[in-house]
Amino acid sequence: IGGVFFGIAFLFFRSFADKSVRDASQLRMLTDGAIFTQLRTPGFLLRHTSPLTVAKENPLGPLSESVRSLRSHLMLSMTKEKEAGTVVSVVSTRTDCGKTTTSLLLARSLAQMKVSCVVVDTDLRRGSISSVLGLPSQPDVIDVLTGKTPLKEAIRNDPGSDAQVLTARS
Repeated sequence: IGGVFFGIAFLFFRSFADKSVRDASQLRMLTDGAIFTQLRTPGFLLRHTSPLTVAKENPLGPLSESVRSLRSHLMLSMTKEKEAGTVVSVVSTRTDCGKTTTSLLLARSLAQMKVSCVVVDTDLRRGSISSVLGLPSQPDVIDVLTGKTPLKEAIRNDPGSDAQVLTARS
């Protein structure tokens, strides 16, 4: 009887002490309602074509629809804090999974809605926005943070929209 009681107490304590996240609803609760999404991309098509080009050429495709859905979620959450602005972070632990592309597609979509936005590349090891957009890599976020360049001089216009970008050199 003591062993059964001890076993049940151990399982109860273990489940109570377990802090692992098991599903998206737990993740949303832990991050104060952050928005999580995965862009739907036709994989066979994107191997030889830039996703930025695909979204521009096919505005009714699955990639464009995913970006619009993400933009709608953000617009609904931004209405509460419109005066202060909103910071959106696109993050992943993996490389080459589309963080830069997602950021640029989202910024372009927001710019179409006349929402002022700046994409800041903070990947100081592999910054890629300047190469993706064909912009010079300097001045960049490092120059702004060290005080070498004023912020207004380092921010550039996205050639494909009214969004603005602050690059990071590799």
